[in-house]
Amino acid sequence: SSRFGSSNQSQCIPWTPCAFCSKLQSSRMVSDGAVRGNDGSYFRNPHHLPTKVCMTCNRPFTWRKKWERCWDEVLTCSNRCKTERRRRPNESETPLFDVVAHTNVSSDLWEEQGSLENEENGIGSRADRRRARKQAIKEERCSLRDDVTSKRKPCHICEVHVDLLIRCTCDETLEWRMLCGRCWTKASGGVPDGDIAHPHYRYGGLWKNRSAKVKMPSFGVKASSSNTASLTSETQ
Repeated sequence: SSRFGSSNQSQCIPWTPCAFCSKLQSSRMVSDGAVRGNDGSYFRNPHHLPTKVCMTCNRPFTWRKKWERCWDEVLTCSNRCKTERRRRPNESETPLFDVVAHTNVSSDLWEEQGSLENEENGIGSRADRRRARKQAIKEERCSLRDDVTSKRKPCHICEVHVDLLIRCTCDETLEWRMLCGRCWTKASGGVPDGDIAHPHYRYGGLWKNRSAKVKMPSFGVKASSSNTASLTSETQ
């Protein structure tokens, strides 16, 4: 009777193909290291790695080699979820901010209004001071620029301070000298490249007082009377 009773008891257990397949599938998942997510779905974890749940998509994810040194700080499963999480406002800080803002709303309004009034009153005066300082610097530079006489240089022969000097050699020493227009005419014969009558002459350039309005002479093959006259007039 005990044998028949045990057989009857075993026959009462329902055994269907669907139940057998689901039980087989669950056993395979356990053997493969599958992990069950919050939504009830399984995902494979054959190496039994540490798992976390993403704060953005609410899906489980496993440990990766790139997170070896910062696994404790990882909160999202991918860069996309990380970007979405950063775009969202921090809900934990919002209530505290609101409370602080509501408690200090009156004092903040008064301070903001006072700071705006101070800025409106100070912008004009600060701009005026800056404008006056620039104008003073400009006038000082203009005064130095207008002081032409202080920037003139003397001629090496007649020692007259002029605004235009010619660099040249005019004697046997062949030393470079700065000559005025009148002395240069005597040293070169009025020709920039010299002539046979002045063998020691050699042209080396011009110096001009940039603060003065000096008309530069233009020489051709030979010096004309007008160019020589202009040099002479500049030195006087």
